[in-house]
Amino acid sequence: MGEMTQSSLLTRAMLDEGRYAESLLEVSHSLGLIDEAFLHALSRSLQRLLADQCRAYTGGHSGSIRRETALSLGESILFTLGALLKRYEPLEALAMLRNQSLESCYRDGRRQVDRLVQTAELMHRAELRRPLPVENEQLRDTLVGGISGFFKLYNPEYGAQEIHITADYPVLFYPQGLRGVEFILKYLDNLVMENRFLRLFETAPLHRCLNLYAIRNDTTLSALCDNLCEVTLACALRPLLPPEPTARMLPKAGYALMERLECPSSALRQYVIRICVEYASDLLRIQRLMREGSDP
Repeated sequence: MGEMTQSSLLTRAMLDEGRYAESLLEVSHSLGLIDEAFLHALSRSLQRLLADQCRAYTGGHSGSIRRETALSLGESILFTLGALLKRYEPLEALAMLRNQSLESCYRDGRRQVDRLVQTAELMHRAELRRPLPVENEQLRDTLVGGISGFFKLYNPEYGAQEIHITADYPVLFYPQGLRGVEFILKYLDNLVMENRFLRLFETAPLHRCLNLYAIRNDTTLSALCDNLCEVTLACALRPLLPPEPTARMLPKAGYALMERLECPSSALRQYVIRICVEYASDLLRIQRLMREGSDP
């Protein structure tokens, strides 16, 4: 197989988003796009970069560093490199590793991680300025306490891959496999999107729907641990569906709902349709539970 054909086989979908730099090298090697000599040279550069980080971390006493700490610093370096490499097509990322020093790539990666942190902080502050669409303990604790705690604890220089917190509120599309600020940024993006959906509804019917669902589950709206967006969507879809709907009817009903709500955001519309497709069985289950309830 020629090199051009081998190159065309390397796609982003083949790579592990949580271990991007490592998987880029592993997959590229398996396709014959890089050889052992290149991997050995890159490994030596990584070892030198890790030694520099260990010295910086210990104030010049790298010989006293614990093995677990050194491994964590190595993961931080690889995460940082991955954050940079994700900005490019896989073949372009490989070319960068060939043509630039690893130290230069790491510096560029640190700047990329800092940009991600800044973006996440801006998104978080903007959401905190908005009133919560529903007063719910888990939603508030995660948004106000948990994510704020991430920014206080996050150290991109020595622990870029760390998350430190538990994001307890169950967003529907939990960012599986992502780490560090990439996880927080994607989690926040989904949480903000779901809150935007809830804000499309008037307060009274929204609370009526969610309070009824909470009662059916022997709890209160404040203590409810389910996803509020999913429950609300299930209730809102009911008037647009026949008495015994099927899963394949939900996307069309979701589109009609967003038209009725006059939602101006195409991204939010797509998010809701995705819920209708991927959570169809859960939406139908909630509708069965709520059959005697009210709709927002």
